[in-house]
Amino acid sequence: MNRNTKRILSQCFEAPAPQKKIDFLNSIPMPSVTYWEFVYSQIAYIRKWIWGFSALVFGIAAAGSIYYHGERTFRTLWYGRT
Repeated sequence: MNRNTKRILSQCFEAPAPQKKIDFLNSIPMPSVTYWEFVYSQIAYIRKWIWGFSALVFGIAAAGSIYYHGERTFRTLWYGRT
């Protein structure tokens, strides 16, 4: 279809404005989920190779930090003190 035909059809068959949309949306029961339940449910969707790659990148970054700055940076990173 060309643009003109689409425009004419959209003008002829315009959708009416929704009636009682807010009432309908408010009538749907929303399950209460805690923050941690949501996090646990989403963890299953992350592929194992992504977890492995993330651990590898973190390990390389931590090892590089220890090599470059010494043990002091490692203690600051994990224990919050120098």
